[in-house]
Amino acid sequence: MDAAGVPTPAERRLLRALDEVGHASQASDGVSEAGWTGLAEHLRAGFATFVHWRDNGPSAGRPLLLHTYATPVARPSGAGLALQGWLYPALLRDGVSAAWQQPVVELLFERLRHLLLSLDQASGSTDALPGVHVFDSASRVVLAPASPDDAGPSGDWINEIHLSASGDRKFGRAFGAWIGEVLARYA
Repeated sequence: MDAAGVPTPAERRLLRALDEVGHASQASDGVSEAGWTGLAEHLRAGFATFVHWRDNGPSAGRPLLLHTYATPVARPSGAGLALQGWLYPALLRDGVSAAWQQPVVELLFERLRHLLLSLDQASGSTDALPGVHVFDSASRVVLAPASPDDAGPSGDWINEIHLSASGDRKFGRAFGAWIGEVLARYA
């Protein structure tokens, strides 16, 4: 809903409002399929544009290295102007019950993971982009999850969506080794 109280159209948001869902029986009940489709199309187009710019500039033929994202825990832990976090306030605003908050977050991040993996040039997907390599950090880096009730640093997380120094080290070691393997193919 905007500042004037006008509902945001389903295709412009990821979550379904409580009055649209009624009683949720699965995580996907809380997701606006039209909104997800719109976001996915936007991300694919954005990455394709980025690859086009790369290939028409001084970085033509250079690899583009991406990674999937570890699934965060929705919780009231943010920074700066987002002191309550980023996911947690959106879930509350749209009336996603506490029992369904984490399953909805997990579903959305799994969809994002699959979308990013489909961009990898070796994925076999029709969405694959030349010279794009995607490190599946979501499955290859084991992070300690945050406690959903903890508003401060917890597990390998400094806040709701950012890794702590320990999380960065775990991610960095694995990502760095993978980057070395990919870049060796371009030497």
